[in-house]
Amino acid sequence: MYHQWVRLTLVVITLVITAASVVQVLELERQHRAARQTAREYQTVAWSLSVSLSDLRATQQAYVANGQELDVWLARATAEITGISAGLSDLETRSLTVAAVEAIGDARTTLERWHRIDSLAREYAADEQTLLASDLAFTDGRDLAARAADHLEIARAIEHEAHTQQSDQRRRAQLGAVFGVVGITLVVALLLLPLRPFGDSREEAVDTGSVQVPPSTVAREPSEPGELTHGVSVVSAPSSPLTDLDLSEAARVCTDLAQLSDSAGLNDALGRICRLFDARGLVVWVRDANQPRLRLAAAHGYGSGQLDRMGHVSLDADNVTAHAFRTEESQTIAGGGDLGGGIAVPLLTASATTRCTGVLALELRPRREANEAVEATASTIAAQLATLVSAAEESIESEADESHKPDQTNEEEEHHPTEGAHAVGS
Repeated sequence: MYHQWVRLTLVVITLVITAASVVQVLELERQHRAARQTAREYQTVAWSLSVSLSDLRATQQAYVANGQELDVWLARATAEITGISAGLSDLETRSLTVAAVEAIGDARTTLERWHRIDSLAREYAADEQTLLASDLAFTDGRDLAARAADHLEIARAIEHEAHTQQSDQRRRAQLGAVFGVVGITLVVALLLLPLRPFGDSREEAVDTGSVQVPPSTVAREPSEPGELTHGVSVVSAPSSPLTDLDLSEAARVCTDLAQLSDSAGLNDALGRICRLFDARGLVVWVRDANQPRLRLAAAHGYGSGQLDRMGHVSLDADNVTAHAFRTEESQTIAGGGDLGGGIAVPLLTASATTRCTGVLALELRPRREANEAVEATASTIAAQLATLVSAAEESIESEADESHKPDQTNEEEEHHPTEGAHAVGS
């Protein structure tokens, strides 16, 4: 990801999703705490009603106890019944499940039956029919009160299970929101990482020594028309995504080429040029001073066997490399499907015997050759390489001139011995 607006958009989307997830997690936590409080209150009311039913059963049995005031216990029983009825209504409104509401309804029905039995027990106790009142209080009244308590216990267990399930669902939702944010953040972080062509670190530079030294290759016939690498089957590095050119790196490469002092530096520079263009390989062709052809001076991305098969390029060959040399203009060959294209850029200089001293040939990934920025940047680097080639040729010519000077001096001394002696004597 190199486009600034894409990176910014991804960051903004991530922040929005993170903020929304944080709000969701906080809301779920608030609901969880409120639900826990509601569950505790429900359990407290249910237990309180169970205790009240137990007290109500003991109060009814006090009707027939010796030495007890009947009016006191009757008033107490009435208050307890009223409180239990209100508690059942409150518990019914707090219930989350239909099953719990039905259990509370059963408890209310049982309490109404207990109330009818209690009315008879009161009448018998008021008429001092102790035996009949005792029979109702210790049999039917006790059983009905216990049955109502059982219904309350069922309702309490059902609600406890329902609250537990809801709590688990909220916790899972919280974990899902957290893991979702973490996952999205990791994906965005990976997308924001700068992409580099795979295999660059394993690509080996192949140089024939230096720009001015030609390789020891056997002359080959010109290649098929339109081929950039002269019919060589190239085994290239794995393909990588099409990326934008790094103009800063291009400027640094040109600067380093201007300061080049040895072939090791040239190897590194050629490798950087390949990575800059995401190229499968490149070849620097220079004009042969003795024959009308181009010879291979330096290369990167190809094995030695492939370089041997490249041979040379005749100046009148029908391919983009020779055409670029003759026209002194950049030439491209389009790729198709998975087949890569190429671009050949002439090495032009004003100080050379001829304007064009060679050609920089780049084998590119598919659709890369149609990029105007690629052609412009390749022309800039080719101009810097042309300066190196021109300087190398001048250095070779200067060395050749120096090698001839001693022979000329000796020849002059042989033809003019008197002058030489005179010069030494003087």
